[in-house]
Amino acid sequence: MDSRILFFASYEILISVVFGFLTVFLTYRCLDKFILKGKAEDSLHANNVSLALFQGTVIFTILLIVHSSVLPSVSTLKTVVANSGSINLKAYGISFLYFLMFYGMSLVLSMLVVFVCVSVFVLATRDLKEMAEIKSGNVSVSILLCFIILGQGLFLQNPIKNFIGSFVNYEIALDQKGPIRFAPKHN
Repeated sequence: MDSRILFFASYEILISVVFGFLTVFLTYRCLDKFILKGKAEDSLHANNVSLALFQGTVIFTILLIVHSSVLPSVSTLKTVVANSGSINLKAYGISFLYFLMFYGMSLVLSMLVVFVCVSVFVLATRDLKEMAEIKSGNVSVSILLCFIILGQGLFLQNPIKNFIGSFVNYEIALDQKGPIRFAPKHN
């Protein structure tokens, strides 16, 4: 068994679980406050399937996009460990700071994508009050909007992952004072 692989996998599992739950919580609260205007729990208690479908799709789509922040963080950790030669707390700390930056960027981007997607659909269907229809239980409007949101999330998942991944510094290493960045080697 390779202890480094176990360490990297454990790090990935830990941040995925913790920040997955955080993403669900933040998304639910933002969705309730900014789009549904605070009546989501009442509608869910009333067995509103269209609202549950809409909320679940928004949360799933944001989780799908935000997940793209995990692998660049693991890559950063692997790079720091490879360049420093050992697994240590400093390597973990640097990687986690990068992850927080990646997570924040992907969370903001994913929420913007979903909210812009909903806004564009609302503009395209001026005579239909989507949120009112979803709150009143109109499953057909909910299904249509859910597929649009999910499709947009799938469409942007890889570009956002590539964008976040472009911030990984593969030339980072550690010394006694902290991170050092090496200049590229020219042949």
